[in-house]
Amino acid sequence: VRDTARYGPYMRARTVGGRLQSRKLKDLAEEMLGLKIQQVGKSHSSIDDAGAAMELYKVVREDWEKELAFKLGKKAGKSRKPV
Repeated sequence: VRDTARYGPYMRARTVGGRLQSRKLKDLAEEMLGLKIQQVGKSHSSIDDAGAAMELYKVVREDWEKELAFKLGKKAGKSRKPV
């Protein structure tokens, strides 16, 4: 599962504590893709949301997958017992 709300480069630092905070899909889609979704006064479309999320993923797919492979490799390495 890939979640734009949990992908570090798509998050922003909180002003207090410095922890990362997720950003609204609406804002990411407009900033990164120039797409306007979830507009005030219009019905909310889960299809538009899914399409925007997929496009956001495709923009960073290579980096995201490398990061996940690295994290999974680290976890796999920790669980292995020495021979």
